[in-house]
Amino acid sequence: FFADGSAADSGRNVSHLFARAGTYLVELTVTDSNGQTGTSRVKVIANAPKKAPQAKIETIPPAPGDALVGPAPLSVTLSGAASTAEGANVVDYNWDFGDGTKAQGEQAQHTFTQAGDFFVKLVVSDDAGSVSPPATIRVRVNTPQNQKPLSSFATQPAPPTGNVPLSVTFDGAASKDADG
Repeated sequence: FFADGSAADSGRNVSHLFARAGTYLVELTVTDSNGQTGTSRVKVIANAPKKAPQAKIETIPPAPGDALVGPAPLSVTLSGAASTAEGANVVDYNWDFGDGTKAQGEQAQHTFTQAGDFFVKLVVSDDAGSVSPPATIRVRVNTPQNQKPLSSFATQPAPPTGNVPLSVTFDGAASKDADG
């Protein structure tokens, strides 16, 4: 019998599927033509399947909520240090920033230059060869707010004072618009 609650099987060669993790004492009883029996036992250890590592993204410094938000260009620093691998060590960190840029390493820095919603993904692998499902964080990059231009001009003559008819030239070349 198989000691896992299933029915005993008979025959010279028998296969059995142990569906749950555990230690089972399997017993084989052989009966000869005279009714004599011999019994042997073997311990079967069915291990639970190894869990995949778990990727976890943290922001540096910590950001409230589940998204990073700011105007372009938005620089972010992310860490995968809180990722875990049960019974193993996380050894590879693969980042995809959602804008065509990728990086590797426990920590990653990236600057988003275009406005939009980006979904940054982290996939980790452990030293046993298992790969995590992706962890995701949203980065919302806003269009920067328009800053009003700086108005400045020079006059010729300076100061623009004189008798009529007075001719004055105005030069606005010193005016500036930092964001276009």
